[in-house]
Amino acid sequence: MNTVTISIEAATEAWAEEKARAEGYASASEYVAFLVQRERDIEHLRSLLDVDESDVLPVDDAIGMVRAEIRAAR
Repeated sequence: MNTVTISIEAATEAWAEEKARAEGYASASEYVAFLVQRERDIEHLRSLLDVDESDVLPVDDAIGMVRAEIRAAR
């Protein structure tokens, strides 16, 4: 396995360490490696599905749309 060094602000490092522990990772490094791999997997799946980035709706926007539809249906 290769090693990569990144520099981040102390507050971001603290957040990453806490998030790593909460998600069950041994370290922030392991958590960041997971995030990078997940992004790579997403890109690969999109390429297999032939999804254009302009067609992708951010999750927060999709959730907002669903919530608005639920409120409108009440």
